[in-house]
Amino acid sequence: GLLVLGHVGCLLTAVSSTFWQLFTSRMLSGVAMGGALPVVYSLMADLFSAAQRSRCSSAITTSTGAGIILGQMLAGLAGPVYGWRVPFMLCPIPGLVTALLLFFSVGEALRGGKEDQLKEMIESGISYNQGLDWRRFCEVMKIPTNRILIWQGLPGSLPWGVIFVYFSDYLSQEKELSVE
Repeated sequence: GLLVLGHVGCLLTAVSSTFWQLFTSRMLSGVAMGGALPVVYSLMADLFSAAQRSRCSSAITTSTGAGIILGQMLAGLAGPVYGWRVPFMLCPIPGLVTALLLFFSVGEALRGGKEDQLKEMIESGISYNQGLDWRRFCEVMKIPTNRILIWQGLPGSLPWGVIFVYFSDYLSQEKELSVE
């Protein structure tokens, strides 16, 4: 759902005619894409064994970066020729196709189904439904190490995301390097 919502936001960007439409469509797209990655990693943990997860995590991270690079290349090549709206119409297509393929090919994951520690419990018919609620989150946040790890995330990760996404724009606009 988040994947489709993000791509719909991208399509809405292409037809925006006011600042607030543009702002809302980009915000919708960004929130959906930012919210999708934690869900993807959680789903990965339920679909793959612990031994397979590092490889799967690498594939997810690599394809995320590749998607950003390909999207920027498409925007850099199509935008100057066809206008700024066309990349926002083209970029969602692969994502929507992927969403459809996943919807029809990946079944509902059994929560904790690939955890060795839960195997016996699940085989006996007891379902694992442990989740993160507000009370549990507060318990986790009482641990100083967890607070440090979470709070360093924004200043530690945000600059790299900005550099990765906007560096090509900087080179093109400020340093006048050609996209081609």
